[in-house]
Amino acid sequence: MKLEKTMFPLAVLAAVSAVSNLYAVTEWPLDRLVISAYYLHPVARTPEHVRGMRECGIDLLVHGMNGDTNTFAMLHENGITTIINGAVPSLGEQWLIPLARQRLFDVYTRGAASFVDHPAVTGIDIGDEPGAEDFPYLGKVAELVSDAFPGKFPYLNILPNYASTMELGKADVMNQLGTATYEDHVREYLKWMPLNYICYDFYVPTVMPKARDDMVRKCYNNIEVVSDAALRTGRSMANVLLVGARPINKAFPELAWTRENELRFQAYSSMAFGTSMIGWACYGTAWWTNTVIDAAGNRTQQYEKLKRVNGEIHRIAPRYDRLRRTNTRFVGFSSVTNDWLQKCVRSDLPALDSGFFSGLACERPSPLIVGEFVGRTANDPLRAIFVFAADDPFDLHPADHIVRFKCACKVRAFGKDGPIAAEPGADGTVRLPLRSNGFLLVETEATGATYAGSDVRIASAADVNGAVAICCGKPVTDVVYARTSADVAPRLSGMRRLAAACAEMGSVAAACRSTGSRFHYSAGTNARNNALVAMAFGAEPACEGLGEIGVEFAKFRNTATTFMRPPAEDRARLAKVGIAGGDSFYDGYFLALRTEGGKSRPLIVGDMVANDPKMHSRALYVLLPEEAVADRSEKLTLRFYVSGRVTAVYGSRRQTMKGNCIRRVPIRPGEPLMLVLDNQ
Repeated sequence: MKLEKTMFPLAVLAAVSAVSNLYAVTEWPLDRLVISAYYLHPVARTPEHVRGMRECGIDLLVHGMNGDTNTFAMLHENGITTIINGAVPSLGEQWLIPLARQRLFDVYTRGAASFVDHPAVTGIDIGDEPGAEDFPYLGKVAELVSDAFPGKFPYLNILPNYASTMELGKADVMNQLGTATYEDHVREYLKWMPLNYICYDFYVPTVMPKARDDMVRKCYNNIEVVSDAALRTGRSMANVLLVGARPINKAFPELAWTRENELRFQAYSSMAFGTSMIGWACYGTAWWTNTVIDAAGNRTQQYEKLKRVNGEIHRIAPRYDRLRRTNTRFVGFSSVTNDWLQKCVRSDLPALDSGFFSGLACERPSPLIVGEFVGRTANDPLRAIFVFAADDPFDLHPADHIVRFKCACKVRAFGKDGPIAAEPGADGTVRLPLRSNGFLLVETEATGATYAGSDVRIASAADVNGAVAICCGKPVTDVVYARTSADVAPRLSGMRRLAAACAEMGSVAAACRSTGSRFHYSAGTNARNNALVAMAFGAEPACEGLGEIGVEFAKFRNTATTFMRPPAEDRARLAKVGIAGGDSFYDGYFLALRTEGGKSRPLIVGDMVANDPKMHSRALYVLLPEEAVADRSEKLTLRFYVSGRVTAVYGSRRQTMKGNCIRRVPIRPGEPLMLVLDNQ
């Protein structure tokens, strides 16, 4: 079967948007850790079974049936919400026939006619595991569903990285992802899907022994790609994991049931990467046979296992919910004697230094996954690490470990059973017990009352090159970048000098983001242009006369920066420090942003999310550099596609953007512009 890739031109998307009346997409309120389960078999839709689901620690049922009001009522009574299917068409063998060829847009609005609204229903399933060729279409479906089902978010789950990809020279090969690599698949999702999360499934257990090393390696690669993409774009990450199993080989009867520690391996490694949802497949009999509830409605051995693990997650959740992830590191993998475990990660550290926590490792070498976190809200002094013992993914050789580290101030530690004593020894080292597949959550506070705070000034090229080491080597709350473009590249001029300065700022900004430090710019009173560029990297402004821009900027934090159309000679250097390029800008909310006319001008774009996690808004900080134009009086227009209400903020005034989905707004060289999307 020959597969063709179908991508929608912008004009088609624009026409479709008119159908949706430019409604923004309802966002999934992932402001706390949610535990979900997939599918409740009809035989188990009784008051007793639903109470049992609540007692098992389930917050959300995925794949509730549209119109099943009796089950909705029981779920609501027990404090469980549901994402329903059947209200709109879902996906079948979507990689065989692209969805756009199967559906018409009006079927999604017609679906509302058969929908019985209920407070238990929180989301509408719009598909499962689509190919990348369907993301442009599904992006519009998400808007239509938000319009047709007010207050209900569109739910979409994407493929894992073990799905098949394109193979060069083989037109007839099965291509589930629709792209050559998994990274490309996720990039297409980010480009076209205006959703505030990325949800994917990955099932590690029940693989044959000879495939274990490859499966764990793919698991780690998958979660790195998705969690980092979520971090860059201000999205949440959700994981669907395996609680069911099936006896796939009589020679290995132990594979018939997922073990309790295998549940912990999946859940706690996901938490180290900052997941906002842990989903379990399957609760009732579906494609997995040995599930939590069997086809006759009886509890299997999986029920008590899942109940214990979910109880541990709920116990730590109130502390975890205060945090947001900034980074995740692999520690100690290369030190173990287990050959295949060594090969599971591409790079790791012998010990972790992350500013407030230093020298973190196991006393007896053993692999750890360490998530670095900061307080979720703006200026929250909380700093934390989530440490997962990764030495025994398949529960074959559990062991007890001692994790050691130093901290500049007093710490609080928690494990699956609650608080753990965390007093330092005579040498200042804290030592904490940790068992295979267990976790530690260690907190401290970056306040003057608890430690001697530190500010760092970046004033030389050597400081820039060592910015990460400086921020990680000691407690740092504020980083001041004090260089101008002339300092960075005195022998260059124009765009080349600007690109060099952006590369430095990008490097420092990345160090600040990974350690939760605040980024400031200060290089004298005559450095206004440099300060405006630094704001695109999230630097707190140090120049006067910003007016409404300054007010709006303070409400957001930077997640990533794009330099559109940079000098060709500097693109590799910019990419190395995480600055995206390209001829136009896409992030799933704003599409095809560029200056209008025959030739797009260079732009520096800061992607931003609200400091307040309860605000469902996104923003862009856009700067047309003075170096990009020969005549500063030239009148230029910024053109982009967006769905939803957008406010353009210029200096001292605001303008609500009206008109159709293709938006145009004037932009002036050297004058910043903010585009604020209200996604509530």
